[in-house]
Amino acid sequence: MLIFGVTLVVASLIALYYALDIFGEKETVAAQRLREATADDHVVGGSAKLTEDVKESFARRFTPVGMIEKAERNYMLAGRPDGWSVSKILSSKVIFGVVGLVIGLFMYTTKGGAMGGILLFVAPLAGYFGPDILINGQAKRRQEDIQYALPDMLDQITISIESGTSFENALTRSGQTGDGPLADEIVRTVQDIGLGVPRRDAYEALIARNDVDELRKFVRAIIQGEEFGVPVSEIVRDQAKEMRVSRRLRAEGKANQVPVKMLIPLMFTILPVLFMIVIGPAIITAVSQMTGN
Repeated sequence: MLIFGVTLVVASLIALYYALDIFGEKETVAAQRLREATADDHVVGGSAKLTEDVKESFARRFTPVGMIEKAERNYMLAGRPDGWSVSKILSSKVIFGVVGLVIGLFMYTTKGGAMGGILLFVAPLAGYFGPDILINGQAKRRQEDIQYALPDMLDQITISIESGTSFENALTRSGQTGDGPLADEIVRTVQDIGLGVPRRDAYEALIARNDVDELRKFVRAIIQGEEFGVPVSEIVRDQAKEMRVSRRLRAEGKANQVPVKMLIPLMFTILPVLFMIVIGPAIITAVSQMTGN
């Protein structure tokens, strides 16, 4: 009866979750473009806005404040991926956590033993933290892509500035001709400036949307250069040179970590087999001599 009741609750939660998605009004194309240009998730249709508010309010009741802030931050660092939202992340945490609890209870009551107890503890945690792991991994990959592409884009901006192009036009050209998350961030920053956002605020927003130290240093240098009248071309050239050195050092550091990372699989896979091959015959011979066979 307990399992049946919990299963019924889970089914009701899942039905409510997908019903809100199905009957919610979809975001119009104009609203989607305006949201992407202004980075405002709340510029949506009336029913869709109400749907998102209901789901988010429901999920926030079962999620600590610190986890909510972390989910919002990871969602922004991941580039606000399509099909995701903060409300969906929080709702998925609650639903999958309850589903994991049902699975754990079922395995514990039917199988019992140590494995059932482990599943009763692990399954709810895996379901609850699974969406966090997914969005965190996507955010980490996106920030690594930005960090890797930044020196090359700064080289393009330097060439454009030295050919007589203004800094904003160089940014626009690099963003339009580039590919990947860094180009998207540059285009978004230029769009913010075109919509009337002060240049400094647009640059600060670029820093806030990402967690790349090199990008933060570059933007800070540009802001200070504009304040003190330092030529932008010199700033961009120096930053590009410094970031290329940093990228090479990171690559060398990762290469130096390979032997250490290979040590664990070597110890648990190859070495036991070698010990069996080397010591096995000696053990067999010793046992045979002791038993007289």
